Amino acid sequence: MFVSLFIVYQTFILHISGSKIPDFSYKNINNKIVRVSSLPRLKTLIVFFSTDCDYCTDAISEIKKISIKRKDVNYLFVTEEKDLTSVSTFVKKNKLNEITPYILIDYNKNFQKDFGLGFSMSIPTILHYDKNGNFVKEIIDYDELKTI
Repeated sequence: MFVSLFIVYQTFILHISGSKIPDFSYKNINNKIVRVSSLPRLKTLIVFFSTDCDYCTDAISEIKKISIKRKDVNYLFVTEEKDLTSVSTFVKKNKLNEITPYILIDYNKNFQKDFGLGFSMSIPTILHYDKNGNFVKEIIDYDELKTI
């Protein structure tokens, strides 16, 4: 019972509307550190992905459609995969560079903790923050992308 309550509590932490984007820093695929504080003050969409995830490819396709119309959004793609060849191949195949320069590697596997996701997290995980860095919602359905 305690474990179940703890998991619910951990998951609830993220879903408090208005909670701030964490002050994270991850390296990009060019080995340069990207800090949240260095991003332009825009709405932010963070996509946690894996290179072997078909749903991630589907999500990227939908995000591409939105990004054509919505240039006023920071699009960040984060993975825990350390094989840069695999990540670079995925980026090229899905033309992520057409969406964003922010392809980030979470080498220390801190994403779940940094973003208060508790123990359960789906892939892809898509998080939406407003221009002030306040959490808006986790995007579950691709139709919700139209609301960013």
